[in-house]
Amino acid sequence: MMNKILNSRYNFSLLTSSKWFVFFFITCLALGLRLHHLDYESLFVDEILQVSYYKETFFEVIKGAIQQQQPPLDYLVGSLFYKLSESDYMIRFPAALWGTGSVLLIMFLSSTFASWPIAAFSGLIMALSPYHIYFSQEARPYSIPVFFLLAMLTSLQYLLTSNRVRARSYFLFFILCFAFLLSRTLSPLATYVSLGTILFIQFAIDLAKNGFLEKTSFYPQQTRLIVILIILSVSLLLYLPLFLKILQFGQSYLNETQVHNLEYFISRLSEFSFNDIRQAWFVQLEPFAILFSILYGLSLVFIFSEKNKNEHTLICLLTVLFPLSFFIHYTVFRLHTSFPFRPPYAIYLLPMALLLSSYSLEKIRILLTRYNQENTLKFVTIIASVIIISTAIITVADFKSIRKKSDWREVGKYLSEQYSTESLIVYSTLEPSKHWQPEFAFFSRYYYGQSFRASMAELTEAKNKLVQITIRPVLLIFHYRNYFLTSHSRFPFIPDIRQSPFEWQLSKWPEDLDLKSFTGFSLITLNNKNPDISHVNTADQIHYMIDSILPAAPQDSALVESHITAASLTPEKYMQHKLYHIEQAKKMARIDQHILFEREENN
Repeated sequence: MMNKILNSRYNFSLLTSSKWFVFFFITCLALGLRLHHLDYESLFVDEILQVSYYKETFFEVIKGAIQQQQPPLDYLVGSLFYKLSESDYMIRFPAALWGTGSVLLIMFLSSTFASWPIAAFSGLIMALSPYHIYFSQEARPYSIPVFFLLAMLTSLQYLLTSNRVRARSYFLFFILCFAFLLSRTLSPLATYVSLGTILFIQFAIDLAKNGFLEKTSFYPQQTRLIVILIILSVSLLLYLPLFLKILQFGQSYLNETQVHNLEYFISRLSEFSFNDIRQAWFVQLEPFAILFSILYGLSLVFIFSEKNKNEHTLICLLTVLFPLSFFIHYTVFRLHTSFPFRPPYAIYLLPMALLLSSYSLEKIRILLTRYNQENTLKFVTIIASVIIISTAIITVADFKSIRKKSDWREVGKYLSEQYSTESLIVYSTLEPSKHWQPEFAFFSRYYYGQSFRASMAELTEAKNKLVQITIRPVLLIFHYRNYFLTSHSRFPFIPDIRQSPFEWQLSKWPEDLDLKSFTGFSLITLNNKNPDISHVNTADQIHYMIDSILPAAPQDSALVESHITAASLTPEKYMQHKLYHIEQAKKMARIDQHILFEREENN
């Protein structure tokens, strides 16, 4: 039985019941893991912003997606599910479906060049991948491009290797290509352009060797490859107007001086970091990053030593497509924005690494079988399977046990219960200036109280009103942090923009203020140890609270806004104190320029 399983190969027309059962089981497992705790964590700011467009009309949804510098496909699909229910669960449900579909597709695609147990292994790894589960539970365009990438590659594999191709197969390939481009902005486009470039070069080489309309070095005739290139070109041309529209909004990443500064572009290219590649690899392939590094290296050795490369069309493509996609994606990203390159951005990494690793495992299986090492193969397969599956299950359990997103829901619930009326909730953030800041306007999704709300920046203009009232202020402070998939993760999948994690210096914490911590938030209120302060006007209460917490906060440019607000709320008779806050704000801004920025941005 073991020999039968190990030696069986996938065939498009001949399917064994054992294989179908295993594929079905892994797909159900993937779906269950992605639906479990689907709404366990509250929507993050980017998710809430995307969801805010779902209630709009068809064209308004498209416009909203473009404003967020994304193609509209994920937004349009999400808006359909939003009509069924506005719950967090339903909002994330499409992502779970895309993620589950990706698991099925990678098994299907892997089985075209590897034995079906190896294909099932690839699907199981993706099904249990903490990274893939996380982004299959995120209402953002992360799981959808992976699905359409695998669907497009599956269709391409069929077109390049089948004996007979009908028109409907070409049409399906066109639909999948266009959908892939509409799934996300930069990473699909980089992969798409890389794929077209590789196929065009292959066509040009074959044309030079064999002449026009002769059989190519691939299995199909040149006419088939020409049609594929035409489809890729037409899809790209149809997408181009939308992409140019997205770029108009995307220029906010760089200011006009940087966009037209050749020296700036060259300096950005010189900052190429292999650490970005390493972090993306370890995050997406956790907990088997080292194992898949070895298998990926072996895949290169095997493919270059392959005598008949015509039988391994897809693998030959992936061998070049994988690094070329990353190079183009990373280069354009570095030129287009000063933001850091985060591990999730390389959406092609996980599926392509798994496909190439499946090829390596298949070659190892064939080598051991060829040298009559069936018993060794069985033993190694059983031991390795037990170790890998056990490790994967433990990792998934760890992944499911920890919160990762900022807990907007719990904060909103607590404030709704404790400060529903007669309070002023002041939003602020302790993040370095000129970096990403959360939009508290969407806090109303989870806060159902009636208290007044204002950002720290709005207090300056509202000072005249604040000095006339005595309602109780509450400081709600957001702070970013490293997002880790598990408690043992080597790298964060969303790194903190700070050099060190945010922490209050509790030894300097004032006794008359209470601090309540949530994931990603600090809630600060006055207690009863200083009853006199609660009787003064709201402006003075806020000023006192800011003054008191500043020594306990990280001393960097995150305090610039707090110092400016404190200066504006300081009574005129305390001019020296006002000047102190202004000088501190300037000092913190200089710290930001020299320590936290990669370079001074010419805004």
